[in-house]
Amino acid sequence: MAVAGVRLRFAPAGLPVGELRSEGDVVLKELQERAKRYLSRPAPRTPEQTRTSAADARHDRAGAIAALQQTVSRLQHEIADLSRATDGATAPPTGGNGEPAPDAARLSTLHAELRRSQQDLAQYQGRV
Repeated sequence: MAVAGVRLRFAPAGLPVGELRSEGDVVLKELQERAKRYLSRPAPRTPEQTRTSAADARHDRAGAIAALQQTVSRLQHEIADLSRATDGATAPPTGGNGEPAPDAARLSTLHAELRRSQQDLAQYQGRV
């Protein structure tokens, strides 16, 4: 029996084919289903997923540590090489116009970069 002024249409999938519902009921049902999908909690992680995730994180940190160790080593070698070259040179410590010599400026930059790399390395090593 249809109520005057209420449009009817076939029900969405999942309901018996011959069952009719009002348009408002159908829309309400669709909204409830969407709400269930979007508001449902994700499935809890399995112990294996947790172990895999932790192993990946350790591997990533280990890779970052290795890269920082290589950077620190490279910077130390560059500083040593530049220091030896500067110590053996007879050039004045300034570029002639009162500015530091290019080697001194490069040495200062290398020292600053080395200090930053060592700080980053210390932070990573504290977490492994």
